[in-house]
Amino acid sequence: MPRPAVNHNAVCDEIVATAETLLKETSGKRLVFSDVSDRMGVSQSYVYKFFKNKDALVAELARRWFEKVEQAGEEISSSNLPWQQLLRSHILTTLALKKNAYQDDPQLFATYLNLASTHEALVVQHTRTLADQLRRVLDSGFSSKNSNTDKMLEILLDATVQFRVPHAILNAPNNAAPERANQILDVIIDYFEKEL
Repeated sequence: MPRPAVNHNAVCDEIVATAETLLKETSGKRLVFSDVSDRMGVSQSYVYKFFKNKDALVAELARRWFEKVEQAGEEISSSNLPWQQLLRSHILTTLALKKNAYQDDPQLFATYLNLASTHEALVVQHTRTLADQLRRVLDSGFSSKNSNTDKMLEILLDATVQFRVPHAILNAPNNAAPERANQILDVIIDYFEKEL
C-alpha cells in the first residue's frame, strides 16, 4: 500500500510553529533541529527534507513575520480612503503590530531582530515593500499636483522612524506610542497639505 502524500505546506507550518514555540520557551536562546524534531516526534532528517539548515528555517520565520506586516499595509494602501487617513492608518497599524510583538515577549522580539539581521536581503525587501506602500498612499493624494513624492516619502520615513523600525521600538519602547505617532503625523500631514 503506498504511503499517503505529504502535505508540504502543512509540515512546513508545523515545523515553523514548533520552532516559534521553542524560541519562546527558551527566550530566544536556543533553536536547533534536534529540539524541533524531538518536539514533533520525527527524525532530524525528516525536518531537513523541508529546511536544508537552520538558516533556511530562520529565513522562513522572518519571512512569515514580515508577511503579516506587509499584508496589513497592503490592505490599507489599496483602499480608496483619503490619503491622510491611509497614511495615518498605515503608520499606526505597523506600529501596533510591531509594538504588540514587543510587548508580548521583549526577549523574543529581540531574538527575532537578531535572527532577521542575518538575512539582510529579506530585511531590505521588507523595508522596500512598506516604503512602496506609503509611496502609493502619497501618490493617491498628490500625483495630480505633480508633487515630488520622493521628497515627501523621505520626510515621512525620517520623521516616523521611531514608530516603524523594530530596533527603535526595542531601544525606546515608551517613545513608540500611538499618541506620539499621531502628533508627528498631524504635523507631517499639515505640512504636506500646505507646503507641497
